[in-house]
Amino acid sequence: MSSERGQLFVVSAASGSGKSTLVDRVTNRLEKTGRIVTCTTRSPRGQERDGVDYHFLSREEFERRIAAGDFLEYARIHGGNLYGTSRMLMEEALDSGRDMFLVVDIQGANAVRAALPDAVFVFILPPSYRVLEERLRGRAAEDGVTDPADLSERLETARQEVRCVFEYSHVVVNDEIERASAVLESIVVAYRNRLEPQRDRIGEILRTFGRENAHA
Repeated sequence: MSSERGQLFVVSAASGSGKSTLVDRVTNRLEKTGRIVTCTTRSPRGQERDGVDYHFLSREEFERRIAAGDFLEYARIHGGNLYGTSRMLMEEALDSGRDMFLVVDIQGANAVRAALPDAVFVFILPPSYRVLEERLRGRAAEDGVTDPADLSERLETARQEVRCVFEYSHVVVNDEIERASAVLESIVVAYRNRLEPQRDRIGEILRTFGRENAHA
């Protein structure tokens, strides 16, 4: 176990805004970062793997874990699928010393904010409603959803969710994936370069300038 606990970065967005793609790019490029794998009752999509993309659970197992208080947060999403964050897995990840991303919806972020106010909260905003609509249409087709009413419901939910942007301390506009992922990465780097985490190293540097600077 690392002597220094990692920082939790909570990332939310309206469905289809590309939050998971951005987080994956940052964790692939930035050392000592990772993504907390959440749990869901939905079926895997495409090449998704259990334990890598999600922990895929049966509804019975998910309900059992809810009753046992195992989830830091959980929610029921479109289609009745359940999503949740294992409290134990999150604590183990942070105790490893890595900075961890937790990708959750607005409801999940609110639950985490109440339990862990020291987490860093980031909202991913699409560049426009039109772009988000195109992405959601593609997501619906991928999920095999053909009911226009379901797409309309998703779009209306997105309208409500983007209004929550002002509850977050950081905002990344996902207009171009390379630029947006660089901005998200910079948030982590900036946090790591705060004074407090570097106090010991700063003290060592100041001592090279003379005794009077050692405790500045």
